[in-house]
Amino acid sequence: MGVRMFWSGLGVDGNRDMFKRDGEGLRVVEDEVAVEKVGRAEEKFHWVLAVKEDGAEGDQHVKAD
Repeated sequence: MGVRMFWSGLGVDGNRDMFKRDGEGLRVVEDEVAVEKVGRAEEKFHWVLAVKEDGAEGDQHVKAD
């Protein structure tokens, strides 16, 4: 994809809390919980797409799940 990406194991609420607490300079564009069937079980995946606001330091895009 050409950009740095980050993954976490914090869960949906933990991810959202992290963006509120530590996401200064980032604007969340998409926040989605996808449910996929894996074998007989359903797995939840939290996808967050955030973009750097003007004037913020770092890479242009950060994605966490």
